[in-house]
Amino acid sequence: MSNGYSTIWMAATGAEVVSMEKWVERIEEAKKNFEKAGVEIQIIEGDILENISKLEGKFDFVFIDAMKSQYLDYLKLLLEGKLAEGAIVAAHNVINKKEDLKEYVDYVKKNFESVTIPGDKGMEVTLVEKF
Repeated sequence: MSNGYSTIWMAATGAEVVSMEKWVERIEEAKKNFEKAGVEIQIIEGDILENISKLEGKFDFVFIDAMKSQYLDYLKLLLEGKLAEGAIVAAHNVINKKEDLKEYVDYVKKNFESVTIPGDKGMEVTLVEKF
């Protein structure tokens, strides 16, 4: 979530947005930004790996922008019943953190329809149809 900038753009579409963050300072900054933007976002505080299994329901879209070394761990937990069929998973920083995210990118390209969107930082967008 960091300061909530990307989260605000997603919530501005009218979608229900759930965000996870473990750093208290970032949560407080993001809450202020959400209030200024006039959006409501559910924030789950704490470690993402510990909290994914506690999520209720299935998600149509997931944006991953957290600990790069844990992207694949996040995805594998999400695949345990947390994604709707046809869900989209977008992973940030796959260009500028290419070495850190190689295992993640290799996995999604091998197992799903996935495309890398270039740019300074890059985004891997993955369609999760069957898992």
